[in-house]
Amino acid sequence: MEDAQTISTNITLIVVALLATTLVVLVPTWNRFMTYRKQTPAESFRRGVIAPSGILVGIPLLFIAAVNFSLLISVETWYYELPYIWLLMLAALTVPSCLYLLFQWIWRVIRRNPGRTESKQPDFTKEIGTASALGCFCITTLLALFITIAAVPVAIGVSIGGQSQQDDFEFARALFICIPLTLASGISCLGFSYIAELREQRTD
Repeated sequence: MEDAQTISTNITLIVVALLATTLVVLVPTWNRFMTYRKQTPAESFRRGVIAPSGILVGIPLLFIAAVNFSLLISVETWYYELPYIWLLMLAALTVPSCLYLLFQWIWRVIRRNPGRTESKQPDFTKEIGTASALGCFCITTLLALFITIAAVPVAIGVSIGGQSQQDDFEFARALFICIPLTLASGISCLGFSYIAELREQRTD
């Protein structure tokens, strides 16, 4: 168990550093989100921002769900199960989504009036990026807290609660691989939102 304590200590230190990084960008992202929220009508914000953001945030959430399902199947060999579960979940999500988009496209083509010009939809790219980044940063913060709670008892060699140290160790190690994905997703979305804003300013 000595190796597990060393690994848990390293996991805790890395997670604390990643948590500090997340909190640094979380506050300005929240302020940016609230600014856009106040400037955009509620219905437009719900349909044009929250719905697409849910799709972007759903990708890392799906991976976290795959990790947890792998742990439920086997705590000792979850890393062998993870690739298969991840691919199955992606397929289960992608196929219905593609069918839905196809039917939506067909329905729009059927209902389209050749003599009618469609109104230009507003571009919510920067708002979507900001909302998605905020969601990913919040998920990263929660992951960091869960990992720390599981890893610290193993690192100091003390059992807390009903879980065994082996279970806590595997839980912390499994969730640890999710943090880079959620943090990278958040930073990427935030970067896209700033790029979209710069392009909008150049156009104006």
